[in-house]
Amino acid sequence: MSTDIHTAKDDLAFLKSVVQAGDQAQLTGGAIFLAAGTLYGLQCLVQWADAAELVSLPQSVLLGLVAAFNLGFIAAMIAIFWRGLGALASGTGARALNGAFIGIGLATLAVALVFAIVAARQENMVIWMLYPVVAAALQGAGWFAAAAIRRRAWIGLVAAGWFAAAIALGLIIPSVHFLIVLAVALFALMALPGWVMIRQTSRPF
Repeated sequence: MSTDIHTAKDDLAFLKSVVQAGDQAQLTGGAIFLAAGTLYGLQCLVQWADAAELVSLPQSVLLGLVAAFNLGFIAAMIAIFWRGLGALASGTGARALNGAFIGIGLATLAVALVFAIVAARQENMVIWMLYPVVAAALQGAGWFAAAAIRRRAWIGLVAAGWFAAAIALGLIIPSVHFLIVLAVALFALMALPGWVMIRQTSRPF
């Protein structure tokens, strides 16, 4: 009987650790998505307002704001991991999902570097504007994988939203409204899902 009790306690402790790890990973992902979507959404909003001549900002101020938003995201990332939110969930499905989003993040960085170099060489901003289109499609792929693994309808809607955003962005290049569409996508398809993930930390998303 004593052995059975100890075995049951060990099983409960193991299950608790798995649940906590899942919550921790979900909280980490949610915090990152919320920070990225909010900060870069605001950046696009400011740039759109300037491009649409709703406000008139000196180039130095605009560059300073862009740098501030990027530094803000770096600071947010440091804060997230400093507070111990960097744990990854255990389990095959969770590892697959983590790997998918990490791979997408690395692919996005590689694509950004390529588009930036080519756009600078050709002195053509339209080439650079193709980068958010590719990034949106990659996000759609990541959320589609998450929907297949988690089997949650709302995650599938986020994936569909990213695919729709990629098409919409591609169709309106090089319109000045490209930035406002991108801002809406970042708020609705990155910041909002991140907030939902944080709110649902105590239960599977």
